[in-house]
Amino acid sequence: MDKSPKEIFRLTSLIHAFLAVPITVIGLLIYYNIVSNPAPLEDDPLFLYIPIGIMMVAILGARPIYNKIIASQLQSSFIVRMNAFLRATIIRDALFEAAGMAACVFAYLTGNNTLLLLIAIIVLQFFINRPSKQKIENDLRATKEELKELD
Repeated sequence: MDKSPKEIFRLTSLIHAFLAVPITVIGLLIYYNIVSNPAPLEDDPLFLYIPIGIMMVAILGARPIYNKIIASQLQSSFIVRMNAFLRATIIRDALFEAAGMAACVFAYLTGNNTLLLLIAIIVLQFFINRPSKQKIENDLRATKEELKELD
């Protein structure tokens, strides 16, 4: 991959947005569907515990995986660290996406409003973990000169 750090940063931001926006839109559509056509709730608490479990695994597992990928390349050049940042962000966001989609499916099937809160938490995770120059500076230990390459 012969891309500049600026191109990698833009690609990372674009991929992040393409993973975050569908969960947000689907969550809003499910909310509208539940409010306008309340479905009978499934009595089995398993339908609540499964998406909560998936979300907990995704949120608690995403950060260590992200950190391990980044840490493995901290002694490398800036372009290698940026590629590691891209890989780590995609994997972390994919875990969030899986948890969000599971919550969407279970919310749609059960009509349970509580699961909409899980979707909101996942969207919040996407917002908190969005790629930024400050995150690159902190996570990749980038210098001011390296950060200028992103402009």
